[in-house]
Order: sequence, then structure tokens, then C-alpha cells
Amino acid sequence: MSVLRTIFISFISLISFSAFSQDRGSLDSLYGGDVLIADLKELKKVLFESHPNPGGYNDSTQLSLAFLNGEEQVKDGLTLREFIVVVQKILNVQEDSHTTLDMSAVREMAMKMKEKVMPLQLGFNGDVLWVKRDLTATLPKGTIIYSINSIEADSLLKNAKEFSFTEGKAQESRVQVQTAMITSALMLRKQLRDTNMVYCRLPESKADTTIEYISIDKKKVTELLKQSKKKSTSEKFNEVFYVDYYPEEKLAVLTISTFVPVYFQRSEKFLRKTFSQLNKAGFEYLVIDVRDNTGGSSSRVEHLCSYLFEDGHNAPDNIIVRQSELARNRSQKSLGTLKKWIFKLSSDENAKAFLAAHKLPEGAVDTIYFREPIVQRNDLVFKGKCYVLINGLTASAGVDFASAMRRRDRAVIIGQSCMGSGHGTWGNPTMYSMKETHIPLNIATIRYNSDNTFSMSPLPMPPDYIVKALPSTSQIEVDTCLDKVRSLIEDK
Repeated sequence: MSVLRTIFISFISLISFSAFSQDRGSLDSLYGGDVLIADLKELKKVLFESHPNPGGYNDSTQLSLAFLNGEEQVKDGLTLREFIVVVQKILNVQEDSHTTLDMSAVREMAMKMKEKVMPLQLGFNGDVLWVKRDLTATLPKGTIIYSINSIEADSLLKNAKEFSFTEGKAQESRVQVQTAMITSALMLRKQLRDTNMVYCRLPESKADTTIEYISIDKKKVTELLKQSKKKSTSEKFNEVFYVDYYPEEKLAVLTISTFVPVYFQRSEKFLRKTFSQLNKAGFEYLVIDVRDNTGGSSSRVEHLCSYLFEDGHNAPDNIIVRQSELARNRSQKSLGTLKKWIFKLSSDENAKAFLAAHKLPEGAVDTIYFREPIVQRNDLVFKGKCYVLINGLTASAGVDFASAMRRRDRAVIIGQSCMGSGHGTWGNPTMYSMKETHIPLNIATIRYNSDNTFSMSPLPMPPDYIVKALPSTSQIEVDTCLDKVRSLIEDK
């Protein structure tokens, strides 16, 4: 902050009597224990008032104990970097993937504080770490990473553990989230440099090499993102919803990268056209790829299922709602004046449920059931053999879809264990900013149950066939899961 830098000399005498800098413009800013304890107490209050199961998969007393331990750790003061770790450690007690640090917002906060980043998306299969995407195009897709700044791959993963999360006991997912957090962890741990040395093997190369990777600031990230946003609506849509046809094999692969309700009308038309073509052309096998699909709207799951089940499918079976100030503020923003009237006039059960939840009195808990699935014309419903591809980053609504296909014996599941049991999860995560430190996080405000068992099993749903991913390049795409589908079809 320029003002504080300007008047810094005036405060030299005061700083000599205090262990804490008054500059709040850096991740290295020091906060006093009383300030941090106040932030933790307020977070605990809001979390216990808002979350439908404050303990998550564990007892709420464990969460209370985690807060007490956190207060003990911060009593002598910490930097913002250090406090972020304490907060995530507390939230991880719940094992709820919807109640966690908002890491994208943390990165944004850090970049506003002049921190630089390596905008890499990485993959890991238990053996090798590789590049899935690089915003700067410094490292090609499929590049195998051995180390960054002499920190080897296994240590990079350990570095990221404190900033990662999972759902229940989903360890495969935990590793995948750690992988996604690697470059953020390097930034938060002050292990990034202006020029980073990446020891790696480039695609199509037989020799290892060292690449200089320049960290970039917020301005450069914004410029690169603007360039990527110049794509047309159709181009953007085709990156998240698309289908590949293999007519000679009577096989099609439908990729659904998100259930977030984006491109609503376009996705409706896309699915109707796709399933109409599949049925008219006589395709016998359909792969639905929800790998890396971290969720979204249950209505999008229900809509996809309507093309796979003749009688449709309810998604979810029920939700448990807990009313709180946080939940009410969230629903109020979603409603607005005009939308509220539309919701009131609608006969759709999702709209009715939304209004019923919004009207609950403060502190009330209620269970709302869903019994009216979307049903398509019979000629649009695919009746052939289905395969669903999942991985450790298949979460929330993505898990709901995969579990529906398994529960009704509609598909063979292939890949790696996903982030959730298939019985249910939490949802409607609401943004919360800690009052003094402004650390951004999300708190779940509903329990989402995929079936009527009300099971709270923390064990992840495993695939029928476990298949590891391999590094892929833009020149040679290797899809081990799709290869497994083909082998199963051939063995019939």
C-alpha cells in the first residue's frame, strides 16, 4: 500500500514496540493473535449456524476442538500466509468439499498483493506429474515435470497438501486436488521466483531438459485470459459439451465437462440433437465422460438422465436445508424481485423447493423431497450399452450422475475413485470473507442426498474398472479409459 510506504518512517518508533506490521497489503503481513482469534471465533459462529452438519463426516466436537487448537496456534500472531494454512486445516476436519478455502479467490487476493503465479494446470496418476494446460504456452501439453526450482514431484505434492481438501475419505481425489494446488502452494510458500527452473521432458523428446519459466503478475494473467475469451460462444460451448462419433464401432463419446447451468438453452438443444442422432443412426454404445466434472446444478443432471432412463430420474432425492443469515443472503441474491415472482408462478418443483427453503425461519431445518423427474419422448431415450468415465476430480453433481447410472444398473463405471460416496454430499456453497484478514472461503448451506438412505458414508464410490490416466499431448492423445471401453466391447 503506497500510503503506508510513504509514511513508514513516521511509525519506526512505534514498530519497535510491536511485533506486527500495520501493512495489510502483503501475504507476509503480520496479524496479532487477538485479531486472528476474533476471526476464528466469528468463522466458527457462522459455520455452526449455517452448515446443515457442522461436523461434516465427523462429530461436531472434533470441529470445535479444531477451532480451539487453531486459536492456540495463532495466539502469538501469524502472517497471512501462515494463517491461511490454519484456516484450511480447521475446515478439513469436516471433510466436506463444499466448505473450504476458495483457492481461486485466494490466488486473486494474492495477485492483488503483487504476488506472481505460474498458471499451470497439472495432472498426476501416481507415477508421473505432467502438464495438462499452460496459460502462457511455455510448457506444451503432456510435458512431464520432474521438479520445479529443485523441488521434486513428490515434494511438490506434499507442499500442496495443507491447501487441499477432499470429500470424506476420498484419497484419490485428495491427491488430484493436491495436484491442482501445486503452483498455488509454491506461491503461498514463497517458493516461486521471477524465473523458475523446471526440470522436465517435453513431448516427443527422449531427453530431459531444464526450461526457464517466467512467473507472471495479475496484469499479464488478465491479458492472457482476455485473449482466451475472444472465442465465440459456440467455441466456448464446444470446449465443455461435445460428442465424438465412431460409426464403424457404433460407439459415441459424450463429454460433459460441467453441470454448472451455463449455456442453458444451448445445452438443451445439444442433448436433444445428440440423442436423436444416436438413435436414428443405430449407435449401440455410449460413453459419458464426466472426468474433471466438479459439479453444478442437479437439474442439469436430471436433464441428462432423462435421455438415459425411460422413466426419468430424480436428482436429488431430497435436500436438507438449514436456514441462516448466510443462506438467506445467498437465496436473496439468486431471487431478486422479478425472479421471485417468476418462481412463485412456476409449477416446477425445483422452483417450489427454492421458495420453500427461502421462507424457512432463522435456524429452522427441513427436508424437501423431489418426486417429478423430467421424462423425454421414448424415441429420444438411448437404450444401448452405457459406460461412464470418472476420476478423482469428478465431484458433487458429477458424482450424483455417476451414482445414478450405477444405482440403476445403467452403466459400467471406468477410471479412478471419485470425490464422494454416491449417496450424497453438501451443496449451495456460499462465499464468506473473514472479517479482519478477508480470507475468502465457502460454506455449504444444504445437505444433498442422491438417494433416500440418508447415508453419511465417507467412502468414495470406486469404478467397476480402475484405469490410470497417462500424460497426453496435442499430437498423440492417449485415453486409457476409452481403450478399456473398447476392450470390454470386444470381449462380449
